[in-house]
Amino acid sequence: ITPYRAYIATDAMLRTLFRLFITRQNLLRWNTAEAVDSSIINSLRGYFLTMISSTGAALVLLLVLIYKNEPTVATLIYLVVIMSWAFAFLLSYRISQSKEYMEEEIKDSDKELLLDTSRRTWLFFKELSTKENNWLCPDSYQIAMVEKHSEKTSPTNIGLQLLAILTARDLGFETLSATLTSVENLMETVHKLTKWKGHLYNWYHINTLEVLSPAYISTVDSGNFFGHLLALKQGLLEQLENPILSKNIAIELQKTLIQSHYEGSIQEHYATIGEFIEDITDIWDELQGRERKQEEDPRWINELARMIEGIVEEAGTFKLKGDRFESQPNLVQLAKQGNKCAKAMVERIQKMSTKIDCLLCNADFRFLYNEKRMLFHIGYHVSSQTLDAGCYDLMASESALTSFLAIATGEVPQRHWSKLGRPLTMVNGIPCFVSWSGTMFEYLMPNLVLKEYEDSVYAQTSKAAVLQHIRYAREAGIPWGISESQYYRFDLNANYQYKAFGVPKLRLQPVRRNSMVVAPYATILALDYAKEEGFANLRLLKTLGMYGEFGFYEAIDYNSPDSVEMTPYCIVKSFMAHHQGMNLVAINNFLNHGIMRNRFHSEAMVKATEALLEEKRQSHLISIAKRGYTIKISKVYFREELYSNRYINSIAPKLPVTNYLSNNKYSLLLTSDGDGFSSYKDMMLYRFRADPYANSGNYIYIKDIGTGLLWSNSYHPTRVEPDKYQVIFSPHQAEILRRDGTVSTRTVISLDTNRNIEIRKVSLTNHSNEDKVIELTSYMEVVGDTNLAELSHPAFNKLFIESEYLEEQGIFLSKRRSGKQNNYPYIMHMLRTGVQPRKRVEYENDRLKFLGRNNTPQNPERVVDSIPLSNRAGFCNDPIMSLRILITIKTGETASVSFITGVCNSKEEAIAIGEELGKPYHIDDIFEKFKLQTEIELKYLEITRSQINAFQNLISPIFYPARPYRGPYENIRRNYKNQSFLWRFGISGDNPILLLSVKSIEDSEMIRDALKAYEYMKLNRLVVDLVILSDAKHGYLQELDDLVNDLTSSLRLYDADNSKPSLFLLHSYQMIPAEIDLLMTVARVVISDKTGIYFRNVKEKQQDLIEE
Repeated sequence: ITPYRAYIATDAMLRTLFRLFITRQNLLRWNTAEAVDSSIINSLRGYFLTMISSTGAALVLLLVLIYKNEPTVATLIYLVVIMSWAFAFLLSYRISQSKEYMEEEIKDSDKELLLDTSRRTWLFFKELSTKENNWLCPDSYQIAMVEKHSEKTSPTNIGLQLLAILTARDLGFETLSATLTSVENLMETVHKLTKWKGHLYNWYHINTLEVLSPAYISTVDSGNFFGHLLALKQGLLEQLENPILSKNIAIELQKTLIQSHYEGSIQEHYATIGEFIEDITDIWDELQGRERKQEEDPRWINELARMIEGIVEEAGTFKLKGDRFESQPNLVQLAKQGNKCAKAMVERIQKMSTKIDCLLCNADFRFLYNEKRMLFHIGYHVSSQTLDAGCYDLMASESALTSFLAIATGEVPQRHWSKLGRPLTMVNGIPCFVSWSGTMFEYLMPNLVLKEYEDSVYAQTSKAAVLQHIRYAREAGIPWGISESQYYRFDLNANYQYKAFGVPKLRLQPVRRNSMVVAPYATILALDYAKEEGFANLRLLKTLGMYGEFGFYEAIDYNSPDSVEMTPYCIVKSFMAHHQGMNLVAINNFLNHGIMRNRFHSEAMVKATEALLEEKRQSHLISIAKRGYTIKISKVYFREELYSNRYINSIAPKLPVTNYLSNNKYSLLLTSDGDGFSSYKDMMLYRFRADPYANSGNYIYIKDIGTGLLWSNSYHPTRVEPDKYQVIFSPHQAEILRRDGTVSTRTVISLDTNRNIEIRKVSLTNHSNEDKVIELTSYMEVVGDTNLAELSHPAFNKLFIESEYLEEQGIFLSKRRSGKQNNYPYIMHMLRTGVQPRKRVEYENDRLKFLGRNNTPQNPERVVDSIPLSNRAGFCNDPIMSLRILITIKTGETASVSFITGVCNSKEEAIAIGEELGKPYHIDDIFEKFKLQTEIELKYLEITRSQINAFQNLISPIFYPARPYRGPYENIRRNYKNQSFLWRFGISGDNPILLLSVKSIEDSEMIRDALKAYEYMKLNRLVVDLVILSDAKHGYLQELDDLVNDLTSSLRLYDADNSKPSLFLLHSYQMIPAEIDLLMTVARVVISDKTGIYFRNVKEKQQDLIEE
């Protein structure tokens, strides 16, 4: 074989030199003579003609030996070499035959299953790739929970979409013209995309073509894209000599007729293409002249009409009606005959081939390559201009195609291949390389275009990996085919989560529990290695409900039993673009004898490098693997996390204790004394000051008319000391309990899950021996604007609020007058009760009238003196919202009044909410639903009972700054810089700062806790900047940075509005001491190894707060 390899290398060099220095033409065309003979390469004669250089060399060496005629021991060695060279073509033919050539034909039913899957899968690309999204297929299309598709795509998606288009042509779903048009449309988009050193970015928005943040270059994505482009190029060049109308088109047209439930049919055989065209034209005419029948499938009827239209147009364009299917001319022949359309088509294909070569030539893989380690970095962060510290260092990896391609193009040395790790395990006595995650994806995805040679370590590895997957699934009692995929877990936006799942024996990565998520695409990839088992598995998956409109669903998750359907699994009802593309290409390879692999390997530079794929088991590179482990749990007892409460048993604690509630749009902060704020997005509903003595909040006054005793439902604003007082803060509500004389007050405060309202349910119990007449009056100072705007011009800000009272519904509405740019919502306030009021509800909108001259919210005149409210609305200089109700409570009984505050977009919406809240027990249902949502959110974020209490305790100093939570006194004393000095770090200083000071990798648990707190705050619309200040020693800088980057990468920080997370990583060695002093000074909370997130050193907090 050596003479043949020498011939290929010499041929490539001479052609390159000839084109560079003599002709100056075809510089981007790298098809050697042997590539032109690819049509006969799979025959014995083809191998003989292609490798005749090896046979010729053997003949020359034999003649030399005969001429010398010196029988020696060396002569015997020469004879062995001569024989090996002479019959090298025979050996090469044998070992190059993929196993599918030597196996019996598949069953018709199995073949039909694959073709039907392909047909449905192709519709996924056909229907979702539209002009509006620049012909780019969305990354995923989800059906369950919420029907949606993502508006992004990746280089791997694009590469597989291009191969899917080519596959549709191979299988007869598309005409040549439609195929080329689709490729041109998509490639035109590719040329528009912003690139970095010739590489596509990791993610693009499919509508705007913008690079999605963070700007990143993925090594493996780039390798996949360019590898698939080469296969596409050769597939297009094949079309020059392939029949224009293949028999597959006629066969698939017949199947589409059946799929659409159309009554007509076409013949199996036609004498000429013209007869076939006449028959399908009749069908076309009949379809156009009538309405659809009820039993016909509209989607497939439309597909049938589209196919017929394309076939008829193609036959007419290339004048094929008089030809037979078997003897029709190809494009090249038609072009030579003077067919202008054929000439134009040839030119388009050649132009596309040149464009692909240009794209590959412009791509620079060298900057992703680590010269010292001789490995590829995982990727490159463009914004920070840094390479990932980690490298792809395993042979059994999806990055194998990237490595092979980079060697073939000459951008990295061949020794890189030998540096890829080959840890070994044994499966049924077959050697198998171990991968990182043990997924089918890692083992089989590169094989979509890379050949495997019989008895090579790569072929053995793939076969063994499939066998182990089958064995593992059989032992678990589930279908086989575990791989990376979406699984039955949702983020807060109801999107399926994505993860790599594998089997224990094949992975290096340690995991907490075994994987039980089965992806159908893994079975389709493995059909080459386990045909019978594969088809049986696909049929099983189909019976389990895994088959949909676009083929097989994404996955079936046995880690998540379905309690509704009473099944041990949940189906992940979505379709991912790259898995759909892999399905199509794998089926095409299986049915058409490795057609994509043959195309990729027909490239001269690939052919010259494919010796790397012939590595045998005896290679010295193989070593025994230390596999990953699984923490096995034989039985899992699920225990509900009981979230503890925080109890405040005193009034006016030294450090304010707060509780923060949010439904992700509407938020409420409440102190144990009753102060706080309510906000909708960034709009404050009422006045707030970060001062425990400022009386800012939403208050409810309570007055016993008989005794004249006045108090409030909380300690503030009246500051009347109760006989007993306790506040209970829970993750889902706040509860204030107090006893004043013979009346006990219980206030429960919570939010609505779906509507932007808060409910303050006040329950009063009469413990006296006589009936009580109780007056309840609410009070809040309306803002309806951002907190910053109100703080900047408080008096001016009050002038633009108009109020209105809906008498019939009992709803008080206030709204800020909207300018051209802003459209403020209504602020609504109402009360609901099951008790009959003694008189109609009163209302007030004027603060001065309510408080009286020289009075404060601690002693409002209208409440102290029981003066009726004015019942006036409209404009005033100092607006408030106040409602009053007078009720009777019989001895020993309890009466409840619920005060509702919130926002709405219209009066009609406010009225509808009021009617709903008037229904019996509806408010209690709202409390239960919000409790359930809060528990789901905490479980989703994996927050423990101790963590949630710590997070809530951290929120208090963010709004009410407290000395024990701030930085060291020495730093604050030394500081002389102002807020503007933070700007060079990208920190505005306008938001409260949470500062995390870390010194070593030993602080990892504290970092996790702080990031979890930040994640919780961000997802609940609490605006805060997290600054991580790394003070690690130089030898440990990278290790600590890698830890922080790894932990932050998994955070769910982008909310529904896609706002940017304000998280900053700073290094002390890059800062001057004065800047560190400034950070320590402005930070509301400073977390260090001395405090942790729990601040157990804060004694003042421990005295007033009990957590149980």
